[in-house]
Amino acid sequence: MSATHFFTAYEVQADGKTPAIPAFFIESTAPNNFDDKGETLPAPDHCVDLGDPRQAIERIAETLARQDAPKLVITVHGFNSPRDAVLSTYAQSFQSVNGDKALHDRGVVCVGYRWPSERMGTPWRSGFAASPIFLLGTLCAALASVYFVNFVLELCDVARIVRMLVTAATAFMAIIPITLYLLRLIVYFRDGYRATTYGVPDLVDIIRLLDDALAKQQTLMGKTEVRADLSFIGHSMGGYVVTNAVRILTDVFSPAAMTAMKAMTAGEKILATHADDTELSHIGKALRLRRLVLVSPDIPAEVLLSGRANALHSSLI
Repeated sequence: MSATHFFTAYEVQADGKTPAIPAFFIESTAPNNFDDKGETLPAPDHCVDLGDPRQAIERIAETLARQDAPKLVITVHGFNSPRDAVLSTYAQSFQSVNGDKALHDRGVVCVGYRWPSERMGTPWRSGFAASPIFLLGTLCAALASVYFVNFVLELCDVARIVRMLVTAATAFMAIIPITLYLLRLIVYFRDGYRATTYGVPDLVDIIRLLDDALAKQQTLMGKTEVRADLSFIGHSMGGYVVTNAVRILTDVFSPAAMTAMKAMTAGEKILATHADDTELSHIGKALRLRRLVLVSPDIPAEVLLSGRANALHSSLI
């Protein structure tokens, strides 16, 4: 399967017209559950399906290449965010940005990215079906023990201390499956798995394809010296997706940043000039990492320490 089949893309239009600030909505096609069948979701309101994902990438690259000073801003949502909630949030954000005339004609292109996330409490029906037989057996044994303690032992006039010990053991047995079921309902760890397995690699693939398409478009237009500024806005677990995507992009597409990281790991001092700093932020052939806006990011604070040898160094200088 081609990498482009892992996402779908839409272009935002108002009354059939492109708004002052071009905007696109891209979503991963990964399902919430591994065994779910793929389904075709309807196009969001005021959006036009761009069809084949590769053509969608070409469309975004063409829009960026037409800008004199292209700036690509990618927004990534957090956990507990089903599709309708993500679309509502992105729509409000875009309306605010598009309504700010100071941003018009500044070369800004907005992209809202959605990775597979689900609403808290949604997987309650599949909880028992997904549970291992051992956990179900533990829960049934705990419930049976409750009956045994409350009725049989009391009828037999068993010592109170014995009934208390059996009750405590029963409660401990029930806590394990109930806790795991509640953790499934919270969906935090499920979303964390999907963010790592689908959200990050799909976003990296999208940026990789976009960088290649933009480089080709700029070559055709004679703008080979122009790099598009790439900025991210990540909220909650979206900050985790963004920072991990930047790590991968830096490892693969930014040799200068990797050289600096190796020097920092070896304890060497780096006396970087402004030109060197600019080169450190280069991603691929046609992109330049500019800003990371992280709102309540779901990442350790140490990740953002500029003194550490991490792949975010190019965005922290």
